[in-house]
Amino acid sequence: MKTLPSVSLLLLAFCTMLGAAEEASKPLFHFADMQTGIRKMGKSHYEIKDGKLRLEVPAGSPKWSGILLKNPDGSGFSTKGYSAVAFDVRNLGDSFSGELQVELICLGTNGKWRYRSKGGVALRKGESFPCRVPFYRDCGGTLKDPMLRTGIYKSPDGYPGAAESQRSHQDRIDEIRIFVNSVGWPGVEHRFELSDLRLENPVPPLNPELSDPAKFFPCIDTFGQYKHAKHRNLIHSDQELRESARREMQILQNRKPNPERTIYGGWANGPDFPATGHFYPLKYQGKWYLVDPTGKLFWGHGIQGIRWVDTTPITRREHWFETLPPKDDPLYAPCWLTERSGAAWYAKTGGKLTSFNYNLRNLIAKYGKEYPQGFIRTTALRLPAWGINLIGVNSYLPLTRDAKIPYIHNPAGKRVKLNNGKGVFFDVFDPGYARDLKAELTGRYGFTLNDPYCIGYCIDNEVKWGTTTRFAEDVVRSPASQCAKKVFLEQLQKRYHNDLNTFNQAWGSDLKSWNDFLNRTALPATGRGKRDLAAFNDEIIRTYFKVNREVLKECAPHKLYLGSRMHDYPVRVMRLAAPYLDVISLNLYRHSVADLSLPKPLDKPVLVTEYHFGLMDGGIPAGGIQSCGSRADRKHAYSRYVESALSNPYVIGVTYFQWLNQSAVGRYQDGENFYCGFVDVTDRPEPELVEAATELGQQLYRYRTGGVPAGN
Repeated sequence: MKTLPSVSLLLLAFCTMLGAAEEASKPLFHFADMQTGIRKMGKSHYEIKDGKLRLEVPAGSPKWSGILLKNPDGSGFSTKGYSAVAFDVRNLGDSFSGELQVELICLGTNGKWRYRSKGGVALRKGESFPCRVPFYRDCGGTLKDPMLRTGIYKSPDGYPGAAESQRSHQDRIDEIRIFVNSVGWPGVEHRFELSDLRLENPVPPLNPELSDPAKFFPCIDTFGQYKHAKHRNLIHSDQELRESARREMQILQNRKPNPERTIYGGWANGPDFPATGHFYPLKYQGKWYLVDPTGKLFWGHGIQGIRWVDTTPITRREHWFETLPPKDDPLYAPCWLTERSGAAWYAKTGGKLTSFNYNLRNLIAKYGKEYPQGFIRTTALRLPAWGINLIGVNSYLPLTRDAKIPYIHNPAGKRVKLNNGKGVFFDVFDPGYARDLKAELTGRYGFTLNDPYCIGYCIDNEVKWGTTTRFAEDVVRSPASQCAKKVFLEQLQKRYHNDLNTFNQAWGSDLKSWNDFLNRTALPATGRGKRDLAAFNDEIIRTYFKVNREVLKECAPHKLYLGSRMHDYPVRVMRLAAPYLDVISLNLYRHSVADLSLPKPLDKPVLVTEYHFGLMDGGIPAGGIQSCGSRADRKHAYSRYVESALSNPYVIGVTYFQWLNQSAVGRYQDGENFYCGFVDVTDRPEPELVEAATELGQQLYRYRTGGVPAGN
């Protein structure tokens, strides 16, 4: 398929990067020599023929079924001089594959894994593609700087780090695990052919000058770029920023709208359904969709976090940065913030630090004082040009108000918590909980309540559900005045027919009166007591979703309740939540969701609200939750993930995490520095993601209705 001319021009400067997947390589081992070094995991079958390994994971296999590879002589696999393990994979199955996952394991002295790098690949029916798993390397840097070792998630240029997250595999990998992760997925058969297992991505020797503090620092330039990076052309002046913005705007303004799309990004050429002026879910020909306000089918292809918020700490690292504008500069003052971080390396400052926002600095340089309008204007043109029809959560509120592109929001304001405000969860029985949520919706998000472009709301994100008794335990620890504790007491009285002696026997307690329970903070040690905790824990979760829905529908009766963006696949919580949700939102960091289903008998639409694919690069060294070995690999991974969602009848859309690359030297909260965004710190697009998204945007409804084609 031909890329849109405008996108081709936008990406012209980066096109050479996409062909850089083929690096010098070295065979790691031959499958024919590994007969005694292969162990089956879970329920799987394999055979080696003509130097290739055929792996079959039958339908209904337990999670992590596949193979484990170990060197038969026990020495591990040498990775000296390289930073990726690769092999070729072919999908022999009868349909779009679930993902084939890979883990590279370095064991500790106790025999348990000490370091682990993860990767994977998803494939169309009959498709072949390399699976590359990159891993972080210590390159021998001797630079002495305490913040370099502890202040960021991964250090640049392979400098050794003290944190577990920074450790490399050194020059050895002990185990390679190749498997299908079927957690939450239905029983379907997977068959793959694996060949040519090798080492790739040679590691160049570290430039000796980078061990000299006088030459290494400052390492971050005026624009927030890592100065020593070789990964792409750096911006060197504000004039370059403004010129790039001018050229891009010319291209975007000349782009013609897609005639196959409604003004909401729906399928203009598709069937007609009742037009309500708002979005609503509909199952059509066995697949879930949304229907847009004009009555046309809608499938969401989106990005979340479309904003410029990404600050990096300056405190205790002042020597890292080139000239920064004065804090009282009338133009750049908004870039400076005083924030608090729970990161251990800021304990000496009480968590208080000064931070700087380079993304905002560069937008101001491009657009001047009118940067909010410039950002909105450019982004509103970029998204449809890139095939994007959905703005995900945590995006700039005025953008969603003015861009005329469908969006979802994620209210997450302060609400009453358990244990006198110090608890792990909300007191959903306190009338103040509903009152605070209503104030959040009608206040900050008031403009969204009747906006036809607003699809609906996720409320909260990745709640840590914990054990089956986690929230109820916090209720017991709460003071007597806690509403949830009073409700728990009422339910216990009802369950035990108001018989205090029976309750005392069941809990192993010695209460003199029922009211004594309100002052009790000790947890029960008996099985019956723990079952009571689990039952009330479920009631807390059930009430949480019930109250959220009631408040949302009172404030915005035509908007959809999308849940809480649950991480991965919490079956117990999904069952409790489903009766109150219009759409189930899940954050799924995998390579494929082709085989995702819901626990029986649930039948609800699913929105995937987080996934991403990162790179390990000298400019931003952390590859994120799913790392790719090259730009070509990242384009493939993004394309296949969206295609896998399009092929899944439950999924009504996906939103990528996130708009921005994270700071090269870490965000203020926790030092996380993932190379995972659609745009870099200078607001330039990442070419392979934009190219993949643009191509998919043209095929969105053809793939959804007619299926994803087989092969490459």
